[in-house]
Amino acid sequence: LSFIFYILRPQSTPLSSSAAASEVYKRQVLPYLNPQRESALAQLEKEFGFVVPDKLEEPVLLKVEGGPQGAAFSTGSHVALQPPGALPKMETKEGIMLGEMVVTFSPTEVMRYENELVVHRPGDVRIFKLIGQGKSPGTEAHLNFVAPAREITTQMIPIDNRSDKPWIVTADIEGDSCFKGPISITVPPNQVANYPLDFMPPWLSEGRATLTLTNTTVEDKYVYFLKGTGNEPLAAKHQVVDCKVWEKKEMVFEIPAMGNGGTVTIESDLPYISGPGTIEMEPNQPAECTLAVCPKLSGTYSGSVTFTVPAVDDHSKPEYFWCTIEVMAQPGDPIQILNVSTELRQAIGMDIPISNPISKPIEFEVRIEGDGLLGERFITLGPHESSVYELIYSPLRPGTGDGGITFNNAEAGEFWYQINLSAVKPAPTVLDPVSCEIGKSVTFEFPLENPIDQQVQLTAFNTNPTNFQLIDDAHNMVLPPFGSRVITVRYTASAVGVPQPTSLTLKHPKVADWEFEVVGTGLAPTSMAPTLFFSPLGQSGTDPITFRNPFEHTIDVTVTLERADHTSNAFRLIGANSSGSKQLTLFEYQTVQIPVRFSPANLDDCRGIVKVTAEDGISWCFPVSGKVFVDTEVSQSLYYCCPARSSLEETMEIALPGLEVSDGKVPITFETHFNEEEENMLSRALTCLLYTSDAADEEDSVDLGGRRIIKKKKKKEYDNQ
Repeated sequence: LSFIFYILRPQSTPLSSSAAASEVYKRQVLPYLNPQRESALAQLEKEFGFVVPDKLEEPVLLKVEGGPQGAAFSTGSHVALQPPGALPKMETKEGIMLGEMVVTFSPTEVMRYENELVVHRPGDVRIFKLIGQGKSPGTEAHLNFVAPAREITTQMIPIDNRSDKPWIVTADIEGDSCFKGPISITVPPNQVANYPLDFMPPWLSEGRATLTLTNTTVEDKYVYFLKGTGNEPLAAKHQVVDCKVWEKKEMVFEIPAMGNGGTVTIESDLPYISGPGTIEMEPNQPAECTLAVCPKLSGTYSGSVTFTVPAVDDHSKPEYFWCTIEVMAQPGDPIQILNVSTELRQAIGMDIPISNPISKPIEFEVRIEGDGLLGERFITLGPHESSVYELIYSPLRPGTGDGGITFNNAEAGEFWYQINLSAVKPAPTVLDPVSCEIGKSVTFEFPLENPIDQQVQLTAFNTNPTNFQLIDDAHNMVLPPFGSRVITVRYTASAVGVPQPTSLTLKHPKVADWEFEVVGTGLAPTSMAPTLFFSPLGQSGTDPITFRNPFEHTIDVTVTLERADHTSNAFRLIGANSSGSKQLTLFEYQTVQIPVRFSPANLDDCRGIVKVTAEDGISWCFPVSGKVFVDTEVSQSLYYCCPARSSLEETMEIALPGLEVSDGKVPITFETHFNEEEENMLSRALTCLLYTSDAADEEDSVDLGGRRIIKKKKKKEYDNQ
């Protein structure tokens, strides 16, 4: 037994309505006896002698069960049947149907639904096939369009076919002609297709229409109420013009038919454009207009051109058509090609002729391109005045390149000169030769100037670091912006009479290298720096003399102590052999300490010479001198005491070491020193007199054959003790 249901349901697509899903009911009366079952039992009895059980005349209850698509169909859980004519009828509970089956169909999609219901009890099975078709209730919607005049905007209207058959959807548009779309489309099964609806306003206006989409397969209709608004038109095209300064380029514009035609007014905000101010347009016919551009200055210019026709009537606005224009003007051919060449960091000037072609004063802006080119940024000329512009070329890096100078003025235009640049690397700067004795060093200086406006950290390269050393620390070799400094170099000779050259290079990435060449020559050694010895009288002191092997090879030397006068005996060469000499072997540039002992026997200043002689006969003389002093720390201490306002007189004997009888009489002086807080009192109370054993009254001399006496005499009266 089959049921066919047709019911409306909501769509989730624009074709659907927003109404809630509807339902449909079907009733099927079920007989007490199953005709198919009774026929089968009779056949069994006839053919096989099957004994048919007695028919019961009592109510029965059948269970109802659905298939997999049962969600769209609903019914009770049981059916109660009574024998025909049975009285009274049996009472039913909720969910139990009496004598009939009620099926509710509630589809959710536009599609075909199929299902089976099985109604059964032991020995009695009844199967029902259910077929339902969901349909759309139809759609009504409003669509609003906004688009620039003469521009097309498209709205895609989706149609969702979830059935297993293709749909044919036809379209009918009634209203203004600004809305357009295809006559029909086909939607494949279980797919979504879009109906394209175009809106193109002819000008600043509103349009209205009605679109009806009819699904001929399922007899559905979808109605759309359309409203469109035309706004200001967009630029019809973007015209790009490539040209040179003073080159005239034409542009052709195709103007579509607008309004009723007539006189077309042409307006533009692009500089250096020329052409007619108006043209004539026939009604409903396009027109053509030719304009030209001739830029005076290089660069990129942007603007627009607008073509306007009169309004059709007093209630409408004039129609216009417009385009954007971009002019990319390249510099024209140069007036002249100039060649200039100079050495690095050397400036050279060029005089560039310039004139004012108009009858009023103007100011030219000057653009300079090229490494090393310098000049003023502006120059002013009077009416029809001619002058020269001074351009400076001062390169900082070697090589060749292209440059140019351009003069710009909005009224006079633009002209330029091409300049071929050549920066020649200069020869290295040759410094004055230097010389020094072998084993000694000498320093020399040379200046550096920074030609740029940035601080420069220099990196130094030296081809002969053995004999030449940069005294400046590598981290401190900095030149301030446009500043200068002095570089100091030390030369240490390592050969006699042999030229020793070097090349000094100072580098920085933004500036060309500074290169200097210098030659040093070693001279035969003379007297070296003296060494001074100090020692207390009667004691000894030892100090070293430093000697460095100045040669690039190992040498054997002999060290001796030479006499300068009779005082040289105070010096002794430590480690010398019995002949008074000392043998040493020194590797290249090795430094050695030669110890010398100084032992003065008297207070006379002493002199001597330490001589170092190499195997090739070259010798170095190191003068030594000794100064003798008396060690005051060993002097004796004397203590005196007397009552106040009385006097005390005592004799103090002092032996002066180092003086001999053979020295005869020598001047003797002495000084007294007091504590600061006692100086006023003691300087008045204490008197010291110098005596000798033979001449006690002589205060300034002493007879060394006798005894030296310093007599201290105190005044008789003191203010306090």
